[in-house]
Amino acid sequence: MTHTDRRAMAAWLLLCAALVFAIVVVGGVTRLTRSGLSIVEWQPLIGAIPPLSAGDWEALFAKYRATPEYKLVNLGMDLEGFKRIFWWEYFHRLLGRVVGLVYLLPFLWFLVRRRIERPLAWKLWGVFALGALQGALGWYMVKSGLVDDPKVSQFRLTAHLGVALAIIAAQLWLALELLRPGAGSRSRFAVALAGLVFLMALSGAMVAGLRAGAAYNTFPLMNGHLVPPEVLTLEPWWRNFGYNMATVQLVHRAIFWLLALLVPLAWWARRGRARPGGCQAPLRAAAPARRRCRARRGTPSARSPGQPCATPATPARASRPPRARQRIDARRAAPAAVPRQAGSPRSRRSRAVPGRGPSRQPARTAPQAVLRPCA
Repeated sequence: MTHTDRRAMAAWLLLCAALVFAIVVVGGVTRLTRSGLSIVEWQPLIGAIPPLSAGDWEALFAKYRATPEYKLVNLGMDLEGFKRIFWWEYFHRLLGRVVGLVYLLPFLWFLVRRRIERPLAWKLWGVFALGALQGALGWYMVKSGLVDDPKVSQFRLTAHLGVALAIIAAQLWLALELLRPGAGSRSRFAVALAGLVFLMALSGAMVAGLRAGAAYNTFPLMNGHLVPPEVLTLEPWWRNFGYNMATVQLVHRAIFWLLALLVPLAWWARRGRARPGGCQAPLRAAAPARRRCRARRGTPSARSPGQPCATPATPARASRPPRARQRIDARRAAPAAVPRQAGSPRSRRSRAVPGRGPSRQPARTAPQAVLRPCA
């Protein structure tokens, strides 16, 4: 698989994840506007065509008037009111169909062109299977509200949201693996933290399914109690976690407080390990050079603040090999100029210039220390 193919597939998966997120948002609005039960039939293909005539609208409205929701909740609703709730559910289902096409058609194109490796192809088929399951769960959830009690099952609602979040997570994970292969971190703590976030979202779906948010709408206390007295009032005790509004919302809030503690701790623990060696790796690699520099200038703790420190213009003698230091010391101890003996060739030090005396180069002196205030 080439680099271009990886980037193209990653962009495609990120687009699909964004569309699934849009479905979740529209689904939330559909839930808040009580529009989810406005379409009482499941027609994956024909249902994509909206009502085009007045007769089509009257036929759909007649089917809705036969549901328990109309009789118990929206009794007396006119056709215009039905249209308002119909369009939210229609767009929610239409987005599901669009996502299916946006995912399946490029996937088949990549397969036909042989641009997908076999392990990745199996993973992408798994994501497609999750999408098909999501559509089936959506209708299974709606059917639970077309009975005597016009409320969808909180368990089916939770499963519907959970599969959507799983699809988004899978698409994002595969896209990031394509963009940065082998760069993902799979520490147990990070996986556990992501699982806890997922569990909090599921508990939020349970709160929405039971409408527990309306019963306990104060924060941080629940109607003046840290733990409401209605917790664990059902028998057997495990039924409270699925049917008791107080227990379900208490669990939701408890997970929130746990995440509020663990997320900053996770950030603090991993802020210096964003890449192999950590983000401080360049500083650690430069530590020996910094120590040598401090050795030449002197230890800061041995000087008072503001005391000037001497930085030699040349490397310190202690950092040179012994023989090199001996040669430098011998050269500095030599006389400034050696007089030329008779009959010997003139050296560069005593070469005569016409009209001037013999030019002599000045003797080398020790490098002067540069004084500067210490930090």
